[in-house]
Amino acid sequence: MPFTGAGKINKQEHSFIQLHKDIAVSLNENKGLEEAMRYSIQRVCEETGWPVGHIYFPEGDLRERLIPSQIWFFQDAAKFDNFRKITDATPLACGEGLPGRVFANGKPSWIMDVTKDPNFPRAKLIENIEVRAGFAFPVLIGKEVVGVMEFYSAEAVEPDDQLLEIMGNIGALLGRVIERSRAEKALEHSRGQLRELYQRIELVREEERTRIAREVHDELGQVLSALRLELALFNKKLMKRNNDYESDFDLMFGLIDDSIKSVKRISFDLRPPILDMLGLSEAIAWLGKDFQKKNGIQFRLYPNSISFDLDPDRATALYRIFQETLTNVSRHSRAGNIDIYLSDKRGYIILVIIDDGRGITKAECDDIKSIGLLGMRERAMILGGDVKIYGRPGKGTTVIIKIPHKKLNK
Repeated sequence: MPFTGAGKINKQEHSFIQLHKDIAVSLNENKGLEEAMRYSIQRVCEETGWPVGHIYFPEGDLRERLIPSQIWFFQDAAKFDNFRKITDATPLACGEGLPGRVFANGKPSWIMDVTKDPNFPRAKLIENIEVRAGFAFPVLIGKEVVGVMEFYSAEAVEPDDQLLEIMGNIGALLGRVIERSRAEKALEHSRGQLRELYQRIELVREEERTRIAREVHDELGQVLSALRLELALFNKKLMKRNNDYESDFDLMFGLIDDSIKSVKRISFDLRPPILDMLGLSEAIAWLGKDFQKKNGIQFRLYPNSISFDLDPDRATALYRIFQETLTNVSRHSRAGNIDIYLSDKRGYIILVIIDDGRGITKAECDDIKSIGLLGMRERAMILGGDVKIYGRPGKGTTVIIKIPHKKLNK
């Protein structure tokens, strides 16, 4: 039997206080929107004895009508099946029906008998609506109605002002959940936009690197080679007349040769042609050997070579993440050896990098100021992958890069 207000004030007051407390505690547990609403509807039904609970939400940004949700509670689902079906098929305009009235004025409302109320359209759609008394209250963010909870009894019940008052307070609590959900969605949308911007910036950077690398290698390299050839011809002409300039020419040849080497190195650093010509595995092997030569850290790749039919975005992302990892190893790890495992498993390209250095700490892994680590994770995340980093003090660091494998369209 639902609460009717008279004769049970003390017990009812205690129940309502407990109901408010339970819902407040539950909402502080950071539940998702649907879970929070479902729990709250169930607790209201359990505490009041009303057998049916449901929530309507405003439709879209225009907020001209309410849309039924799939969030219900029934003490006996079979008994109220017709009411559920008709509700699920009935959106309500502002001011229409019990929820529409609450939506319009932002205040709790009560109907003693919905079958006798001229403004309850669902009662006119079926012969036996199965419910009688109903009350509803707004879910509020400030003065904005962001939802309307409705509850029904199978009997006609006199209005209970105390119940409506406590429901108004609960509506304000629930509004915070929707406000939090909105903030989380806005934050996720903002993060998505930042990822798209980051992806676009990285694409532009990579294209610019490729263009500059080509121009440096082809144009500047060709100019230096031509200059060396012309200088060699000029040297032969002078040698016939005077040998005093030989040392000067040797110096100039040396400077030009060093410049040609620098041009090749800069070009490779900007965009290694081996990545485009021979693929990811060969590019990693080349970069690892160059790393070993420069840093004295023993490099091993398993297997030595593996063929991948990767699109340029994924190949580039894996290569750049690997490049950043080697930079971190050389700067921070104090390692003597580094082992690389490259594989294609269950639709993912997996690159595992293991060093035997000091081992990265958890604080270093979580450091938001570490632009290198953030960049590695962001590159992988954009392509639906991830980067996991594990360190053991004195026993090295393991980096696992996992990116979905995507075949090139042919």
